[in-house]
Amino acid sequence: MTSKFKVGDRVRVIAPGKTYEHYNVKFNELGFKSIVENCSFGKHTLAEVFGVTLHDNPNYIETLVAIRDRFGNESLISETGIELIDEIEFEMPMTTNEVRLAYARKHYPIGTEYIPLDSDGRSYQNCYVSVHDPEFWEGSNIDTGSGLIYHYETNQWAEITKEVVKEKETVMKTQKLSRQGLKEIHEVACGNWKTVLGSYGFRNPFEDYVELTHDEVNEMFKACDTKQRTIVSRYLTVKAPKDFESIIKNIGPVRLHDLTQGLISTRVGGKHEYKAFVLDKQFDWIMDFDDNGFLCLVPTNKD
Repeated sequence: MTSKFKVGDRVRVIAPGKTYEHYNVKFNELGFKSIVENCSFGKHTLAEVFGVTLHDNPNYIETLVAIRDRFGNESLISETGIELIDEIEFEMPMTTNEVRLAYARKHYPIGTEYIPLDSDGRSYQNCYVSVHDPEFWEGSNIDTGSGLIYHYETNQWAEITKEVVKEKETVMKTQKLSRQGLKEIHEVACGNWKTVLGSYGFRNPFEDYVELTHDEVNEMFKACDTKQRTIVSRYLTVKAPKDFESIIKNIGPVRLHDLTQGLISTRVGGKHEYKAFVLDKQFDWIMDFDDNGFLCLVPTNKD
């Protein structure tokens, strides 16, 4: 028997529909704890191979793989329903919120269709589309349509109904710093910054980069001397503050309603007559989603 999987391999489920929940003969042959019925793992479940065999029916040229998740649950699945993963990904401590979120952001990005959970961990009937990164949920209410929800009591993400679909089209709230760049910056850092940079290294554990907020990037640039700034500038860009309230305060004590009328107006002539808005040129403008999923046009201070 030839198979690309062997006992001890670490795998990820990619096609739950390839599972055999009732196959008593094979359960007994492979040493399953239950020889009556075994579960079907959800998509992206990580597991370890503990047995490999062939389907009994000669009309099925199919290799079956026995897998066990980190909680001891067992499942029998066709080899076409799983894929090999790196050892480091399997060993990540999925009990921590940071790693759970990193995993979810990699596999359930913005644009993923999903079914939200109710307060008891049961799935709603309607399908929604995630408009921002996955988040944790502890309360009794849920904002459907916002992001994928991780439910503490059931220890599962809201059910995924469709894989990834689109890239983020808005200006990101963070900057990506490659791990090579982080290493080079850490080598020239001094004092407390070595500790700070070291803590950044634990972010995005499944990626070859770490994400930093613009505030964190700005603080890094402020602390740099000339030599350090040269290296940091290879990998990061200093950004102007995006705090709308600070912009309003800098302009003066004006009511937001009046300020908005001054910042944006309808174009009433020229090429884009009644087809566009005119924006105040004293500001830079970005498109960004707010916490409720609304796409907003935000003025920012020019550099």
